[in-house]
Amino acid sequence: MAWVTLTVGQIQQGKTTLALYQAIHESRRVIVLDLARAKPFDRITPAWQFRHWAPLARWLVNDSANYRRWCLTLRSDEPMEYVALLQAAPKMREVLLLVDELPKLLSVPEAVGPVTRVAQTGANMGGGRGVRLRITAQRPLNVPPNIRSQAERIESFRQREPGDLAWLEQFAGEAFATEVAGLGSHQWRSFPPNEGARTGRAGDESRSLAGRRGDRAGDPGGPPAPGEVQPGEQGTPAVQVGAGRGASGASDAGDGLSPLNPE
Repeated sequence: MAWVTLTVGQIQQGKTTLALYQAIHESRRVIVLDLARAKPFDRITPAWQFRHWAPLARWLVNDSANYRRWCLTLRSDEPMEYVALLQAAPKMREVLLLVDELPKLLSVPEAVGPVTRVAQTGANMGGGRGVRLRITAQRPLNVPPNIRSQAERIESFRQREPGDLAWLEQFAGEAFATEVAGLGSHQWRSFPPNEGARTGRAGDESRSLAGRRGDRAGDPGGPPAPGEVQPGEQGTPAVQVGAGRGASGASDAGDGLSPLNPE
C-alpha cells in the first residue's frame, strides 16, 4: 500500500466517498480530518466524532488499544485543532490520516509545515511503524509540489484543465491522462493499476460502504460502513468500525499498544 495517496475530483463526483472506502479498506486505524464537514463522514458513529484534539488524543492513549478496528473524525470549527493533530503525527504508529479537501487545510499557515512533514516522512514515524496519508482535492495542481511529489498513488475523477492533465501524464503516462479527460460523471481511474481497484464509479464504493458483501470466500466485497456491525473474525464478537472490541481486548497489531505514544 502507498504511504501517500492523492484522490482528486470536482465536487459531487464521489471523491470523498471513494477516499473513505479506500482508507478503511487499507487500515483498521483511520483518523479523518473533516474540514469541509462532508456528508460521507456522517456515517461514522457519532460517538467517534470529535470536535477537539485533546479528547481525541486522550482516547488514543487510554482506550484505543482495547479496540480491534476504529475510524475517528476530527470535525472542528477551530483550524488549530487540526494543526495540533498533525503536530502529534510523529508519535503515531500504524495510523492512516485522511485529510479531506487539503487546500482548505493549507489556508491555515500553521498547518503547512506539519502536513508536509507527514507527507515526506510519514513512513519513518511511530518508531518506524509509519503513518499513511490520504489526501483529497478537486485538482492535482491544488496540491503543493512538495506534497504531491510524495504521492505514490493517484485516484482521479474527470479532469479537464491542461495543467492538471499534464501533471497526470507526467505521473502516470499519456494513456492515463487521456482516459481521465474522457471520463463520465462519477467515474474514476487509479494508477498504478496493479494494486486494488483500477476503475469504477463512485456509486460502487457507496454501495460497499452501505454494507455490500462479497459472495465468494475471501472476497468480503469491501469493508463495512463506519459504525456498521459486521461478523467477528474467527469466531470473535462482532466488530464495529470505531467501536468494535476484539475478543482479547488487544490492539489490531496484537501488541496492546496505543497508536499514540503518550511520552
